[in-house]
Amino acid sequence: MHTEGSLNHIPHEDQALTSLIAQSGRIHPCEVLVLAEALRDNSVVTDLDLSWTNIVLDDLKILAGALSDNRKIVRLNLEGNHLGNEGVEVLASSLVGNDNIRCLVLKENSIDDVG
Repeated sequence: MHTEGSLNHIPHEDQALTSLIAQSGRIHPCEVLVLAEALRDNSVVTDLDLSWTNIVLDDLKILAGALSDNRKIVRLNLEGNHLGNEGVEVLASSLVGNDNIRCLVLKENSIDDVG
């Protein structure tokens, strides 16, 4: 389990790595690119927790693209990122057809009835 520190290196096929947790800190754009690449190649990670990481919309678009290709993630936590309606729409569009995600946490994301 990767719980803290930099996301600059994520082993792609480490069978013991089933959860990626990077909560409560700002994710750097370089780390977003590494994470997106790892998610595209992922065959083992099932739990992705990016709560309270202050993901900005451009970074979310990169992650959303990777998540659209990923069929292993079953739990995705994006709590506390203030994604807003636009961010949730980006995420929703990327997850169309993805029936593997069973738990999606979006609390504290500044979403109104439109989102």
